[in-house]
Formats: sequence, C-alpha cells, structure tokens
Amino acid sequence: MKLKQTLMQKYSSISEASITEANISIEHLAAIDDDFAKLNPQLDQAAEFITRFLLKAKDIHSVRYRLKNPEHLLRKIIRKKKENCLREITPGNYRSEITDLIGVRAIHLFKEDWKKVNDFIMNTWEVHEQPTAYVRAGDTEEYSDMFKEGGCEIKPHQFGYRSVHYIIKTRPAKEEILAEIQVRTIFEEGWSEIDHKVRYPSRNSNELIDYLLLVMNRLAGSADELGSFTKKLGLHMLESRLDYEEKLLEKDAVILELEKKIKLLDIDKDKKAELTKMTSDLHALVPPKFDFSSLFPIQGIGAALAEAVGPLANLDFSQASDLYRIQNMASDKVTQLPAPLLEPGKQRNKIKSVNNKAKSAE
Repeated sequence: MKLKQTLMQKYSSISEASITEANISIEHLAAIDDDFAKLNPQLDQAAEFITRFLLKAKDIHSVRYRLKNPEHLLRKIIRKKKENCLREITPGNYRSEITDLIGVRAIHLFKEDWKKVNDFIMNTWEVHEQPTAYVRAGDTEEYSDMFKEGGCEIKPHQFGYRSVHYIIKTRPAKEEILAEIQVRTIFEEGWSEIDHKVRYPSRNSNELIDYLLLVMNRLAGSADELGSFTKKLGLHMLESRLDYEEKLLEKDAVILELEKKIKLLDIDKDKKAELTKMTSDLHALVPPKFDFSSLFPIQGIGAALAEAVGPLANLDFSQASDLYRIQNMASDKVTQLPAPLLEPGKQRNKIKSVNNKAKSAE
C-alpha cells in the first residue's frame, strides 16, 4: 500500500482506480519506473546517434528527438493492460513491449521527398515491424499508393493525422534498443503540433475545436500540394528559360554564319547591303517568352485565404451560443477558396493542366 501511495504522489495523473482496473502489479510499475530512470542515459545516447545519422540524409530538413516521459510510460502500460488484460508487461519485457521509449521526428519539405527519406531509413536500419503510413480519409489513391510502394501499411487516422512511423532496431552497446521514427512534411508537423497542444491535454472532443482543426488540417494538406506544385513549376520555368536562351544562341550563330557567307557573295553592293540589313533585323527579332503567371491566380489565393480565415479570427467564441451558425459561416468561407486549397487531390488536375499548357507552348 505504501508503494502505491508513493507512486501516486510522484505521478498525480495515475490513480488507484486505474491501477486496480488494469489489474497490474504495483511492484511491477515501481520496478519499471526505477529501471527506466537508470536506462535514460543509454537511451539518450542512442537517440543522439540516430538523430546525427538522419541528418546525413540530404532530403531531411530537420530532426529532433525525445525520450518517453516516465509518467506517460506508466500511463501507457496501464492503458494497454486495460485494453488487453491478458497482455503481460513486466520489468523484464517492457523495453520491447513499449516501442517508443525513444521518439525521433524527421521533417522533410516536399511530399515527394518522402521516397528518398524512406529509402535512407530502410537501407540504414533493420525495422522491427512493417512501417505504418497514417493518412486522412479522403486522401487520393495516388497519395496512398506512394506509401504502399514504399512497403508501408496504410491506416486512415480519425483526426486526419498524416505521418509515417517506423520502429527501428539499433544496438549502440550490447543490448538491442527499439526506437520510433516519425516522418512527415513541415506543414504536417505544424498542424500535428497545434492539434496535440489543443486536443491532447483534456482528451475530450469538442465539436467546434474539432471542426477548426479539420479546416486547419485541410489547409496544411493544400499547402503541401502548393509547395510541391511550386517546386515543379520553378524547375519547369528554369528549364524553359535555359532552353529559350540556348535557342537564342543558336539563332545568333546561324545569323553570324549567314553574314559571313553574304560577305563572300559576288553581287551588287546594294543587294549585299540589303541582305546585310536583313540579317541585322534578324538579330533584333526575339521570340516571345511563355507567361507562366497567367496559369495560376497567385494573388487570388492570398485574398481568398484572408477572406476565409479573417472572420474566424474575429469571432468572440465566449459569446457564441449558436455553434451551428459559426460552423456554417466558416464552412461558407472555406468553400470560397480556390480548388487547390480545399482538397489536396483537386490540385493534381490543376498541375496536369499547367504542365500540358507549358508543353504545348514549347
């Protein structure tokens, strides 16, 4: 009894009722707590090693890690025992049963960068289990297929959380250690951090908060689409400019060769002067460049975003008694956004259309 009271005094979120309901030995919990404290320095070294290794991958933007909070560890063990009373989690096996004692985040900028990040992780470490790709209901098949081709199990997430989770094995010393690596884009990371801060403390669902987080989730997904589109368009514009400049050089070379041949012609001076003037006029002729700005209403997007988000920011929620009215007003504003900002899948058709127009212009 004294051991139980000591543990509950140390960790206020762990109650006697939860321990009893989980039918777990208080001695086991105390022993796990003690062992985990001793294990922390070793876990910290392993986490730093994994982080340094991940930073070598050129497509990874940033990496950070955390060690499991001891109170969260005990709560997770209690929760898992409640979910499955036959499951045994003891001081002897908790290191392998709880696979996220080390948690590492690897962030990349563009969605398509995941393929190279995935290759890096799979070629560097042995995985403990098949990687899991969490997707949002409504994401395109093309998006899910990318993860399937990379060897991931696809799982729709109830809150629209997008991330790929790996459980890897590492052995910095004699004992094998498991670590979880979460890989996502920088926009997915931003949304998930806000979602975690807002939703996690109470773990209670609120209809209005859930709705606003859903809007933010869609905007984050659309931002990923726009990021990838901007990257592809930038590369295409660079290729078009280099091709354009190359054609100008070819044109000038042909004209110079023509001028040399005109000088060698045995013809009337007036005729030769006329031909020379014509070649000078050819030098001045410059083919028109393709105007990419006409393909995408960038300024319209900024105005639409401001119009959509502005009313939400100005609402006094403490005075809002009609949730239905707020939701409908927000919904009406969000549906006024350009198609790429509503559903990530719709942006793909826009990209294909732009690419086709660019090719035809060449």
